[in-house]
Amino acid sequence: MAQWNVATVECYNPRTNEWTYVAKMNEPHYGHAGTVYGGYMYISGGITHDTFQKELMCFDPDADKWTQKAPMTTVRGLHCMCTVGDRLYVIGGNHFRGTSDYDDVLSCEYYSPALDLWTPIAAMLRGQSDVGVAVFENKIYVVGGYSWNNRCMVEIVQKYDPEKDEWHKVFDLPESLGGIRACTLTVFPPEDLSLAGSPSRECPLSAP
Repeated sequence: MAQWNVATVECYNPRTNEWTYVAKMNEPHYGHAGTVYGGYMYISGGITHDTFQKELMCFDPDADKWTQKAPMTTVRGLHCMCTVGDRLYVIGGNHFRGTSDYDDVLSCEYYSPALDLWTPIAAMLRGQSDVGVAVFENKIYVVGGYSWNNRCMVEIVQKYDPEKDEWHKVFDLPESLGGIRACTLTVFPPEDLSLAGSPSRECPLSAP
């Protein structure tokens, strides 16, 4: 995706191991977040021309076209975004305090594509920007990152429960980490230890 003063977008084809350009974004972006739902790619917020944004853009790969959707309720950049069910969640990040300083954004919200509507949810317990985010068993895990209010990288892992609309601290990482990424993997046992027909099991996020 685009960065700094770049608006170009590239698509990777794993079958051919090739990158190709697709339709450009309307404006250059960096510090934005993205997720996919229903065959479309959604990009939220970020920074354009030194200004934090609240816009939401949707890319249709079949039509090779960007469409503007309803904007978020809060400007934010260096946040994270993920999909749970039919909701697209945006979490944390930062924005300007005044003209020359930054503030953590604790507020969070989700987008309903069918309604083109944003709904606020419970705020984070602690500010996190430039984080890792992963979904496991319909819970959202936000890992590490940077706190602009405290001017430091953080070690906290927070979990959001969409059904209860609650945040909880899971544990602290062994060290503070910023600019990291996270994912959920399905891990298969070694062939000589597996039983025929036994189901694979996902490994939950747990304390080290």
